Amino acid sequence: MRRTPVNERALPKENTRMTTATFRIIRHADGPVFFDDRTITLAEAQIIINDAIARGDLEVGSFLRIDDAELVIEREVAG
Repeated sequence: MRRTPVNERALPKENTRMTTATFRIIRHADGPVFFDDRTITLAEAQIIINDAIARGDLEVGSFLRIDDAELVIEREVAG
């Protein structure tokens, strides 16, 4: 049995297209819209949230949850 080298197995097939999920809206869990400017990736949304936390616009411990086609800002529950 011939073994395929690891580096060849890791490569995607030529016809495989990888897509990145995009979102248009970030809203607070209680309803108000936080961001509705343009289509962004999850990574861009996290940067927006991190910047808002650094400015004091959002509480430390806030995080994003994917809810269908939009992102929701949740707050950390004190334990």
